[in-house]
Amino acid sequence: MIKYQRLQLKTKQDFKNVPNPLIGLITELHIGKTAVSFKTKTGDVTISKELLKVLRKVKAIDNQDLLVLTNNLTEDARQILEGLNIDYITRVDFYWTDESYISIRQL
Repeated sequence: MIKYQRLQLKTKQDFKNVPNPLIGLITELHIGKTAVSFKTKTGDVTISKELLKVLRKVKAIDNQDLLVLTNNLTEDARQILEGLNIDYITRVDFYWTDESYISIRQL
């Protein structure tokens, strides 16, 4: 089970509730969105399977009003978000596929 935090970004004051590693990446353009944050620690990588589990839990939200906040996404996870037109913010770009990341992690 992946723990996630759901935040309504109604004003700039709400930015203070965003996880610290990502707080500096939020801008006024994100006001009005519902932010869903998870796996925000340095070194965390979100694979597509984990992303889909979180998205199923917040399915009642219109995709265009959603903002995913996570430390890092695999290429497969990034493609899912882009295909669903969901905005996302990551601290680092990570271009490995789920398969290559899982393979490396098992070594």
